[in-house]
Amino acid sequence: NLRNYAEMRTRYEANQRDLANYAEDDKDLVWTSSHPDSSMRCAPYQGKLYSIKGRKGTIDGIPFTPLSEALEGPKGDGNGIINGYNCRHRLIPYTPKSRPPQDYDEATVKKENELNNRQRLYERSIRNLKLEERALRINGDNAEASKLRKRWQRLDTNYKKFSLNNGRAFYEWRTRILSDEEKY
Repeated sequence: NLRNYAEMRTRYEANQRDLANYAEDDKDLVWTSSHPDSSMRCAPYQGKLYSIKGRKGTIDGIPFTPLSEALEGPKGDGNGIINGYNCRHRLIPYTPKSRPPQDYDEATVKKENELNNRQRLYERSIRNLKLEERALRINGDNAEASKLRKRWQRLDTNYKKFSLNNGRAFYEWRTRILSDEEKY
């Protein structure tokens, strides 16, 4: 939908600007950022050192490979780290003696992905209830619509509590209904 497209496009454009700026400054080596709730698609590529110019080698005992390989992703379809769908990774310029971004153990990755998935479930459920409420109101069933409003409001409160209790930000715009989602 439009919401997901806008978020993805914004990240993509920011990463493309970074790549252009690094090329302009004649920077070659970059780290990819790292976060524990990385998608399975990005996980093998995060926290590694890459060459924008497509070189392979070692520096400070750290191997680097062409960034283009990571951008292609595991299926070779261009849906890789940095430019892939919904990717939140960023490029970090390499400096001499710098170390890779943090690596995460399997248990941490699993826990963070579960938290992330739970938040997305809350957001989808709230939007779906809002859409159902809207449809009922359009059809004149205000009593049932009011019940749905109370349900999504409780769910919204639970979403915010869940997020805060787990040290996660919540985004109210992710539970808003956009006109492209109103398909009656």
